[in-house]
Amino acid sequence: MDKAIIVVQLVCLMVLYPLLMDRKDELDNLIVNKNIELERLTKIASNDINYLVEQQNNLLPKDEGITKQTDNLLNPLITSINPITTNYLDIGVIEREYEVSFTGPILKAIESIQNVYPLTKVGYIDWRTDGKMRILVYTDDK
Repeated sequence: MDKAIIVVQLVCLMVLYPLLMDRKDELDNLIVNKNIELERLTKIASNDINYLVEQQNNLLPKDEGITKQTDNLLNPLITSINPITTNYLDIGVIEREYEVSFTGPILKAIESIQNVYPLTKVGYIDWRTDGKMRILVYTDDK
C-alpha cells in the first residue's frame, strides 16, 4: 500500500509538476507583458500630458490692442513701448514689432516682457546700441 501511494505521488510529481511549471512560466510571461504594456501606456499618457502642456504654452495671447498690451508691459524699467509694424497673417495671427526703451538691467526688462509674451510667442529680440530693443511678438486676433 505504501508503495502504491509512493508510485502515485511519483507519477503525479512527474506529470503534474512540469504542467504546473509551464503554467507558472506562462503566468510570469503574462505579468511581464502586462507590466510592459502598463509602462508603455503610462509613457503614452505622460507624453500626452506633456503634449497638452506644450500646446497650452504655445497658445498666443489674445490681441487686446496696442494700448492694453503696452500697459501690461509697463514697469519702472520700461520707459516706453512704441509699435513699429503690425502684420495680420492669414492664419489669424497678428505679428507686431515694438521698439522698447528701458532703463536698468536688460534681463529685468526681458522678464517683464515675458510676463505678457512668453518666449514661445516672441519672434526675436534685437538689442540696439542706443539703449533700445526691438521685439517681435505674436498674438491671436480672435
